[in-house]
Amino acid sequence: MNAINLDWLIRMRWCAVLGQAALVAVAHAIGIALPLGELSAIITVIALTNVGCMIVARRAREVHEWWLAAVMAFDTVALTGLLSLTGGPFNPFSFLYLVQIALASVVLREPFTWALVLLSMAGSALLFAHHRPMAVGGGTHEDHMAFHLRGMWVAFTVAAASIVYFLMRVTRALARREADLQRAREMTARQERLASLAT
Repeated sequence: MNAINLDWLIRMRWCAVLGQAALVAVAHAIGIALPLGELSAIITVIALTNVGCMIVARRAREVHEWWLAAVMAFDTVALTGLLSLTGGPFNPFSFLYLVQIALASVVLREPFTWALVLLSMAGSALLFAHHRPMAVGGGTHEDHMAFHLRGMWVAFTVAAASIVYFLMRVTRALARREADLQRAREMTARQERLASLAT
């Protein structure tokens, strides 16, 4: 079961890497001053750790739950780093912590899930104390607010689509695996009955 969860977590992380790179590129293109070097470094580290996850998924005989929890905790810390460089709590994407928490509630046991909740709360609180303001170009306060609200809509769309898509796919994969196990159990029971009749 953990192997299935890791497989979908890897896919989700590749989507996150592509999405983060695209958002940074779009923000830079529309004139928002961003620390491109630092953001690129964090996104690159996420991509490299995902390559490591792919190697583990292929080579490990068994994927332990703590591995999933560690990867998700790393992603929470990485998200905190990205947000701290791009406006902190004022970044409309700051509630993407909820995507990790929603996924954890499906693939991890309660202690790991609550640990991730606490880590997300700590990361979110840290953003209030330490963040780099996001320098948006000129315009009035109303222009900045309208820009922020549009960003919130995009962030909501990304979060909602990510949660629904990946949770439905993981749930479906787990249901298929359970059905396969049930069929295997029935086949084993049938073979045992036939063997006892033959005896």
